Amino acid sequence: MSEELSEELVMFLLKSELARKILKILKTLQHDPPYTRQLLRMINDFTYGHKVINELERLGLIKSLRMRCKHNQDLQCRYLVITGLGEEVLEATERLLEEVRRVTVERNAAKPVEYVEVAAEDGFKYKMRKSTEEYVQLIAKAYPSR
Repeated sequence: MSEELSEELVMFLLKSELARKILKILKTLQHDPPYTRQLLRMINDFTYGHKVINELERLGLIKSLRMRCKHNQDLQCRYLVITGLGEEVLEATERLLEEVRRVTVERNAAKPVEYVEVAAEDGFKYKMRKSTEEYVQLIAKAYPSR
């Protein structure tokens, strides 16, 4: 996968409501397969959720099985299970997102923050970041009190 394409994919996964919903559905189906109404309750979406489920089924990421309901043996329920392709997509996506998290943490690695105590005119001592104190001193030099 090209670097440009993977960045576009990452941005889609991070910003897209649909992508988050798809990942949530796939993660949910990894464990105990729910029936459709349960899944819709889990993702809290009874309107658009059906369309997403049908699309995932069309893409081959999940499949539905009609079986006797666990909660009522007289009824037939449509249980949803993740397919092998769905597992692969989920694993690849989780690896990609983990890489994004790792890179983000490395980029944003905080430098040790230095604090200084500053005595105010009212007699109290305040603790502030050294960079903030330097900024305050610059402001004080720019606007000397009269």
